Amino acid sequence: MSTSAPRVLVVASTTFERAFLVDTMTRFAATGAEIAFVSVPSVVLGDLGANVTVRCLDQEAEGYPPAFWRRSLLAPPTRRVWLHVERDPWTTQRAAAADVLVALDNRSIFAVWRLAQKNRTAAAVVGQHAGLRAIARAQDGAEPVPVPATPASNAELPAAVVRAFAESAAASAAAAAPAAPEAAPPSPLRRARSLAGRVRRRARAEAGRVRRRLREQPQPAAADATAEQRLGELTRESLDLAAHRRFDEAEAVVAAGVATLPDPRRRADLAGSLAFAELASGHVPGRLLEAVALELAHADDLLARGEPRAAIASFLTAMRLMFAPGVHFDSGRSPLAADPASFAEVLARSEVRRRITAPRGRRTPAAPVPPASERPPRVGVISSGNVNFLGAIRTRLEGAGAEVRTMTRTDLLLARGFPAVLLAKLTDDPWVVDALEEKLRDLLDWADVVLVEWCTETAVLLSTIDPGTTRIVVRLHSYEAWTVNPQLVDFSRVDEVVFVSEHLRELAVGVLPALAVGGSATPRVSVVPNVVDLAPMRRPKLPEARFTLALVGISSIAKDVRWALELVRRLHAHDERYRLLLVGADLEPGTSSLGRAYVADYHREVAQLREQGVVEVLGQRRDVGEVLRRVGVIVSSSTRESQHLAVVEGAASGAVPVVRDWPYFAGGAHGARTFYPEEWVAAEVEAALERVLAVTADEATWLAASRAAAEAASAWDAATVGPVFESALLGRSPEQ
Repeated sequence: MSTSAPRVLVVASTTFERAFLVDTMTRFAATGAEIAFVSVPSVVLGDLGANVTVRCLDQEAEGYPPAFWRRSLLAPPTRRVWLHVERDPWTTQRAAAADVLVALDNRSIFAVWRLAQKNRTAAAVVGQHAGLRAIARAQDGAEPVPVPATPASNAELPAAVVRAFAESAAASAAAAAPAAPEAAPPSPLRRARSLAGRVRRRARAEAGRVRRRLREQPQPAAADATAEQRLGELTRESLDLAAHRRFDEAEAVVAAGVATLPDPRRRADLAGSLAFAELASGHVPGRLLEAVALELAHADDLLARGEPRAAIASFLTAMRLMFAPGVHFDSGRSPLAADPASFAEVLARSEVRRRITAPRGRRTPAAPVPPASERPPRVGVISSGNVNFLGAIRTRLEGAGAEVRTMTRTDLLLARGFPAVLLAKLTDDPWVVDALEEKLRDLLDWADVVLVEWCTETAVLLSTIDPGTTRIVVRLHSYEAWTVNPQLVDFSRVDEVVFVSEHLRELAVGVLPALAVGGSATPRVSVVPNVVDLAPMRRPKLPEARFTLALVGISSIAKDVRWALELVRRLHAHDERYRLLLVGADLEPGTSSLGRAYVADYHREVAQLREQGVVEVLGQRRDVGEVLRRVGVIVSSSTRESQHLAVVEGAASGAVPVVRDWPYFAGGAHGARTFYPEEWVAAEVEAALERVLAVTADEATWLAASRAAAEAASAWDAATVGPVFESALLGRSPEQ
């Protein structure tokens, strides 16, 4: 054991608060230890010193083949962490050389426990404080406390063993305590070993049964072995071409090879392996939908063979590829926006999806919301966590006397996880209905109407149970349209779907035929902009406002902040008084290679412009209205938006809008040009440059444009939009 600078591997699998992770790693680093922090979800911790290295396994997993995702997507959370850890050589090599292994959360315990079986000289503990104690012991040269032995099989570690391991590991500092009396209850470690022994014996017995079954089965035919060999050759050839960025040639190899493979699984493996590898290389697959269709065919084949669990795992693998963030969020263009009908066609052929989303309807129709003269309406709100757009709505409802109760996504979490919900729906297993009834029935029985804010997993869960006579309204913003969740909602149990804009409604209906079929199983569709109180934005401008641009909200790549940087760079070259304010949480790298490349370029560009005094980064601000006093031009540089609330708020403040013709919708019947006044919209940076120079040419011109913008913004004020939204929510005319 090292007496100085111990080597420490820390594993985390939960999205902790960033402050907690920074505090933990700072404390560990302060000991002088060499820290390798491994997180399954992506984290950004900043510079923690030379002795701390951070590795995010979801980023490393982007290019993993379909076989990995079929195993991991439906695995229990603890097993899923281990599957990521064991596949990553960087992590396993450091674990083998570590003096201390730390599981930072319960889901990481199994992975650390497995790593400890391969490195018997390391201390293996759970939690921040146990980790600090173990580091101190390692520095003192103390021997680590042994952890429970592993079962012989690769089965899930039983919960009791996990708890016993956590207890024994967390108690490492007390290892020198006097031995317990003979009559005392067995120690957690003894209980763990005893239970592990029973698990090991059961595993051996099961392994014997499996071996006997295998001996009784016929050996694979020569043709099957030949097909597997052919799959390996084609996969290696296509991946080698992709590694050299010869993507067209790689896709041609796959297209020709698919026809030579005899079964759905091998065809899906070949096409999917290349598609995932292309994403990891920062390239949007040219034959994306073909790879998705082959994986969905494999899922349907598994379902037909009586393997529903494997079918769901395959279906989720297809959805991971179809709705990959790198394809729709980080690439600047989305094939779904360009051709929603093709996506809808591929999904329509999936028997697994058809079974999951088969319309189950209601036993009774939704009851009308009682008129205000009878009693105040009762409104339940279920949100996925982002409540930015709910403030003005709730204020209006409660101001009118309505009773409002809220639930969050956390309130709806089920122990078995969302993939297990889909499996239960596929097999008509009643457990998920019973579990959701327990969580939702009180709210549904109390409420006249339930609003599901964001069409995410919460909408899927709510539509899994019969809502009774309660009116159900789902509001779909923009983000959700590029995810799988709307595809899994049973819309026969939804009364109304509210879209924030007409262009978003067009897209969603194009990819969700369930919204267009008509009849009793189809919800009513309406378009109502966000309800926002614009009064706090109406404040007098400061003298420098005329030459100050602002982009409010930069945290996602869809905001395309680099477009705004290019605009201000050109403006500053024309007149050095032009500057840009960036307001909001900073842009952070996501899980896709495309996204990380974009973020790296952004940080380089913004650093240069800050040094030149052209850009000021303000970060997250509570009082946007006060910031907007400094702003004369509000910019929307996004690739896609449902509305872009910052534009409305900026216009209300008197900042003149310059709105990029959002590329995702630029070719459609509706988009930025139909949502906002035509003169606000610019197709390219050059057109935006001309607009800014024109509206700020002199003080009088800018003041006139400022007044016109503020007047136009009143169309989106809560006083105007609020009654329309309440009408859609309550299902009655505004005068009621």
